[in-house]
Amino acid sequence: MNLKIIPILIFILLSSCKQNLNQKDNNDKIKNFEKSEIIVKQEKLTINAKINSNKRLNLDFMQGIWMGETDLNQSKSYRIINKDRVIDLICIEGICDGTENNTIIQIGNIGFIDMKKNNLRKNDLKNDDKYMIYVDSIINNDLIKKFRLDDNYLYKDGDSFYQTSLTSLYMFDDENHKFTTFSKINTLNNKAFNVLKLISNQNNKDYIKEFNLKIFSQKVKIITDKTYFYNNIELKDKRKAFLVKGDIAYLENIGDNQVQVYFDGKIITSGYLKRNDVTILE
Repeated sequence: MNLKIIPILIFILLSSCKQNLNQKDNNDKIKNFEKSEIIVKQEKLTINAKINSNKRLNLDFMQGIWMGETDLNQSKSYRIINKDRVIDLICIEGICDGTENNTIIQIGNIGFIDMKKNNLRKNDLKNDDKYMIYVDSIINNDLIKKFRLDDNYLYKDGDSFYQTSLTSLYMFDDENHKFTTFSKINTLNNKAFNVLKLISNQNNKDYIKEFNLKIFSQKVKIITDKTYFYNNIELKDKRKAFLVKGDIAYLENIGDNQVQVYFDGKIITSGYLKRNDVTILE
């Protein structure tokens, strides 16, 4: 072999090895970059998933029957929301008897809104937004004239309660109790329902129908030919009052052997029935 050719062959061989090493290094860098990009994407997806899990409070969730916290005077409030209409029933000092001194009904609109507009109308109420709004009166072609706002309401996705400063104007709290917690309940209790029906008759209104209370409430259906009311949870004090097969009653509580219900007939009848005599409606 010509000795002059040997250095040339060595140079070519070294160049080829260097190119292979450079190519391998580039491939490794590309793989590492792609891997890091995938990790970043996964982290972003995880972050987004966490953000999306904390849904904003909205009217869809708020539909139904709620019970507020007892205030410093032991007054209790019940709230029913149907679409954007809200009715608050307040039992002053815990007394719910339908009299003017002890029971107050407050009716308005509730929803969410942005404050970019100078003039607010009923149609501006949204399903969700930054500000929760309680409208006490709408006059002059639906122009909202009197309302209260809350931009610090509290709600966590999955909870069955929310906190807001927009409670009834008749509820009393001091500086340490700015927020009221409203908890979801399945049925308005017997006394509150009785008062709502009484005030409906006094005002010539059907608040039970207007606020969709029959649909929102949990109920039972009688499945035996006849079932009697009892005065106590032990089912020992049997009464003359009874329901028949097919009757629907509002369900307050469920026990092992009994259910506590009330029936809205010509008069409201309440008490305990045998658990086996009813089926619980969904």
